[in-house]
Amino acid sequence: MPLPKTPQPRIQIQAVEPILDCGRYAVKRTVGDPVEVYATVVKDGHDTLAGAVRVKAPGDKAWREEPLHPFGEDRWGGTFTPDRPGRWQFQVAAWTDRIATWQDELRRKVDAGQKDLAGELSEGALLFGRKVTVEVGLASEAGDRHGEAASQTYEVDVDRVLARFGSWYELFPRSWGGFRGVAEVLPELAKLGFDVVYLPPVHPIGHTNRKGKNNALTPDEDDVGSPWAIGSEEGGHDAIDPELGTWADFGAMVAAAKAANVELALDFAIQCSPDHPWLKEHPEWFNRRPDGTLKYAENRPSATRTSTTSTSSPRTGRGSGRRCSTSCSSGSAAGSPCSASTTRTRSRCRFGSG
Repeated sequence: MPLPKTPQPRIQIQAVEPILDCGRYAVKRTVGDPVEVYATVVKDGHDTLAGAVRVKAPGDKAWREEPLHPFGEDRWGGTFTPDRPGRWQFQVAAWTDRIATWQDELRRKVDAGQKDLAGELSEGALLFGRKVTVEVGLASEAGDRHGEAASQTYEVDVDRVLARFGSWYELFPRSWGGFRGVAEVLPELAKLGFDVVYLPPVHPIGHTNRKGKNNALTPDEDDVGSPWAIGSEEGGHDAIDPELGTWADFGAMVAAAKAANVELALDFAIQCSPDHPWLKEHPEWFNRRPDGTLKYAENRPSATRTSTTSTSSPRTGRGSGRRCSTSCSSGSAAGSPCSASTTRTRSRCRFGSG
């Protein structure tokens, strides 16, 4: 069997914890939770080893280190405590401690009653930077880490303490008079014990395929549509619905949340109405049928709707063919195009205290 072209490091770092799916995904913690790191560290021979947990906080360029302690049976461990949210990184590093190795060898010879220690003392002098006449090639600078090895980099997704548990209250800003009305009710919700007030999308709502009250296919002029049918001539995901207020009103609502010690959570749904500006600005972002028409996420037909989802409809003007009914997130509004790269994706953005 041929030998490997790249020699393996003499120090092996194995069985690192905590990791998820062999390090493919980040483990989760909240701010202030100690992250206890463990690893098996082995090396051939009888040298004394030392090590550290290398830690990099979000946004930092340099690593800092926490000591790695031996537990016996080649198992080592160390701890670091995240002090802010974000994606943290850590590694396990290990090296030969040549000074500790020399001290251990010298101690064993002294305990055995050996009298001639000139060679050992010469080695020690070189390790500690003392000049001697005997050359043994063991000079060690301060911070020497002989044969240092490191594990791969692992990640920890650190969230705020509120991520552990919180009481959420969902409301539609339109029902409360827009952002100003929400700002007024926030102190009352805080008194009721709610930690987070959750809002559906606050972006402009599309007009095409809009439904009316009770899921009616023909809306009245005053029907506002679904907040999840995002995008109109007034903007898309980077705009707010003017019927809810201005950006100044939005900022005042955020300030009111901070004053009431309440978090605001926005439903950030990556889906678009047919009127969304992205369809014209970035047509390559969306899935299309072989005939070039857009795929749509559609609600299942109700008992009162007789048309099928595989034929064209005069109301929508869509071409025939199978429709995309399952590839977008569960909150998709009828007639929402399916994004090629962001289907089945929903997330929340938080504003307020913290």
